[in-house]
Amino acid sequence: MTDPHRLLVCHEFNGRDDLTPLFLQHPKYGVKCQYLRTPDAIFEVQKVSGEKGSWFIYGNVEPDGGLFVATRVDPLFLLLPHLTKSRRRKTKKDTGMFVPLDQIISLGEAAFELFKLPGVLEGLGHICETRMGWDDKVYRLSDKKLLGWLKAKVSRIRSGFPLLTEERLATANAIGILSEYLPDTVFMDLLEEHKMSKTFVYPKKRKVGKYETQVINGERGEVSNGPAKGRAGAMSLEKKQQIHKKKLRREKEQGKFKKMAAGSKSIMSFFSKKSRA
Repeated sequence: MTDPHRLLVCHEFNGRDDLTPLFLQHPKYGVKCQYLRTPDAIFEVQKVSGEKGSWFIYGNVEPDGGLFVATRVDPLFLLLPHLTKSRRRKTKKDTGMFVPLDQIISLGEAAFELFKLPGVLEGLGHICETRMGWDDKVYRLSDKKLLGWLKAKVSRIRSGFPLLTEERLATANAIGILSEYLPDTVFMDLLEEHKMSKTFVYPKKRKVGKYETQVINGERGEVSNGPAKGRAGAMSLEKKQQIHKKKLRREKEQGKFKKMAAGSKSIMSFFSKKSRA
């Protein structure tokens, strides 16, 4: 049995064969997601699929009609959770600690490959304070620098909405797009900086994507042995509550039937012989 083929689309690959798959922590949802690394960039892999479809590839019909799309992503977004954790601050007013690269991400972790991409170490200067340590440069995430960097990103995304003449609405749309790559704490800081509420950026309840409730091997990430955190945990709790409510409703209905049956005669009693006086 041959391995199934998949269709991957990316206009930047042009048939190159130096792609390396990596499973990295998603900066917003915290689950492991699949990315592709080239010597000079990192690409996010997302699956687009409809209800029905198939592909005819190399003389075989592939029943999975999904289409995988790879798009370039700024590696600094993928480093944000590690930078936030590594400064080890106790309160929001605490500035945190300066640490070297191998204390931000351990050398053996796949995410350490991000530091090897061109321009990443220079890019850390846009969001971190830096100093020279005993041997190497040390880094500490700076809230002020990070917000300035994110505001520049918002402005750049906003320029892609020429039809939205209302500036505040265009900014809200840009923040909404950017929020898909931000930890919740950073997202809330960005909203506060623009004096916006979460309901203004998301006026309708967002539809939870499949990858937000489970980790999918070979599609959005790798299967985890334990329960997923964040949204995944919230969804599983909601499902448990629904199952519990159904169980209580069923037990209540069974109780009604038992009450009705109490004191009633068996149907066989109507066919038994009557005793003669």
